[in-house]
Amino acid sequence: MIDLILEWPTYILSGTMPPDALAAAQKRAADPAGILRLEDAIGPIVADAPHARALGDAELREPRIETWYAGHLEALCDDMPDATHIVIVVLDVSSDEAAPPANYSGTLMIRDPRAGCASVFVPGLPYGRPFEFVARPGAYVCYPAWLRCAVLPVNAGHEIRLLRAKLVMKRPGAHDRPEHRQLDLDGRPDVNDIERADRSRASA
Repeated sequence: MIDLILEWPTYILSGTMPPDALAAAQKRAADPAGILRLEDAIGPIVADAPHARALGDAELREPRIETWYAGHLEALCDDMPDATHIVIVVLDVSSDEAAPPANYSGTLMIRDPRAGCASVFVPGLPYGRPFEFVARPGAYVCYPAWLRCAVLPVNAGHEIRLLRAKLVMKRPGAHDRPEHRQLDLDGRPDVNDIERADRSRASA
């Protein structure tokens, strides 16, 4: 759990489920439509931070099972207006004995698109480096839907089966601090702020 409070807090809930919670998630994956809350997918959230507890009460939408395999390359950077967060839960990982080490195979790279984030320390995204989510059985991540993300190519002989869903919070989290960043009505950074950052990187 990233739980640092600075001028631009970007909260990412990430961890690894215990074996019993993973077994329960694998069983529920047979009928993903029955996964209605975040805790249905990852088990009880034990973090004490208010924003973590708020995520536990949030609604999951459009849960689906995906398999990432050799050659898979996908950009997950489309901003979803009907979701506040994206949830990914790794159910299992398999690889051929002759396959090379996975290393960064299938790693999810998450970066903050706001202007200035490449040169300041941001929780979860230190000094412009992306947050790296390595696909291991039981690993999960819940990140704001406006963050820019991409999946690195999956090695030959390596397969990742996961649950992916949208999450919608019932109310803005206690961690939103409008006095420190521009917010639109959805509680997201002002779109002009993000576009300025994208243009700045493109011209660099």
